[in-house]
Amino acid sequence: PSPHAHTMAEEQTMAEEQTTPMAEGRVARERKPPVATYQVDTPTKKEFVIPQGLGTKLRDIPNIDLNLTKVKTDEYELLKLLHRIMYRTPGKQSVIKRHIREFSGLVYEAVDADKERAKTEDLISRAYGKTLDQMLDLLDLSRGAGPEAVKLAKVARLIKFLEKPEESGNKNQKEAADEKKEKAAAKREKVAGQKEKIAAKKSKQAGAKTKAGAGSAAVLPDDVAAIKERLLKLNAEQAVLLKKLEKVVKAGGGTKRKAPAKSPKKTPTKKSKRAAAEEEEEEEEVEEE
Repeated sequence: PSPHAHTMAEEQTMAEEQTTPMAEGRVARERKPPVATYQVDTPTKKEFVIPQGLGTKLRDIPNIDLNLTKVKTDEYELLKLLHRIMYRTPGKQSVIKRHIREFSGLVYEAVDADKERAKTEDLISRAYGKTLDQMLDLLDLSRGAGPEAVKLAKVARLIKFLEKPEESGNKNQKEAADEKKEKAAAKREKVAGQKEKIAAKKSKQAGAKTKAGAGSAAVLPDDVAAIKERLLKLNAEQAVLLKKLEKVVKAGGGTKRKAPAKSPKKTPTKKSKRAAAEEEEEEEEVEEE
């Protein structure tokens, strides 16, 4: 509010003074006219306009568009530098990617073209080697080898591209990534189908085994009543089998034990001539006596 503005209480007092008759001998105070106030107009913010360059918009270059989507939050300093080179302002984080995608080339004023180009070269040259490599990668440009890998060559390559952006001719990474995803999805589907077939085969085999086992052995019951009933049947079968066994034993139908094998008799060995002669002599001596 203006310092000369009057409150309602002051205005009421002034009105009373004007209507109240002045006392005798009192001089009326002279009122000063109110001072005119005015409001200073704030300058309107200049609207950000993206000029139309001579090259292709970066959003229409698939590899660059893909690289921009991969930029992480902690890499926004690189985008700020690139935005400053393109538009001479660092740009806001909320719109910086959109502005870079809409870039189609540096636009110099005809009068100050050389000056503007020198400023662009200075902004790029002040960047470190690592930052220059990151900028080249982002814009799908080669880092170079040999003489093309020095800083001056990298700066010249960046300026040439920024003045008229065009596709580098490298392999379309976006199409390659989409193709890779499709192959991975097809492989997952194939593996899932094979697993389903194996599971179905195992289930079929298990069912066949269950059917084959059902003919030779009955399925065991689970509840108490069924178990007791099964035990009674088994006891009855056991009693019948025992009686049958007794009858078979009494009738002599049991199995006979095999007699132990006899040891073979020893065959006498032939005596030698000398032994036979000695026996004859002994016999003659006995007879003479």
